[in-house]
Amino acid sequence: MPTAIIARVNGADMTFCIHREDLTHFEARFGGAYALYKRIAAGAWKTSDLLDILRFASGPRPTGDPMFAHLDTAILKLRGGGKACPIESALLANGPAIYAPLVLQVLAAALFQLKPNELAFTDEVVDVGA
Repeated sequence: MPTAIIARVNGADMTFCIHREDLTHFEARFGGAYALYKRIAAGAWKTSDLLDILRFASGPRPTGDPMFAHLDTAILKLRGGGKACPIESALLANGPAIYAPLVLQVLAAALFQLKPNELAFTDEVVDVGA
């Protein structure tokens, strides 16, 4: 089952993926994935929620014991030598709300089966014409 979302973020293509096998690590860090999905879908998200989920989904796959997964969160924040990661730069430049649908897609891909046409995202403005 495909779980990777190919996203155009600030003009660059990025891949976001939470493998089903990694949900144990994800949930050890952030709580229940389905509960997060419902909360974000209801609009009750914080910028840090979106950023943390997208960092996890764009980072290396977790290893080790999920019991210690909370320690990896600090490492994710430090990744990149203290510089803002591309997704953090995008959230700062474009505002976080535009990325809530991307987070929902990432979580839905991990929790449910998505169709191939649902595995793409762009933050580019779409011109619908006049």
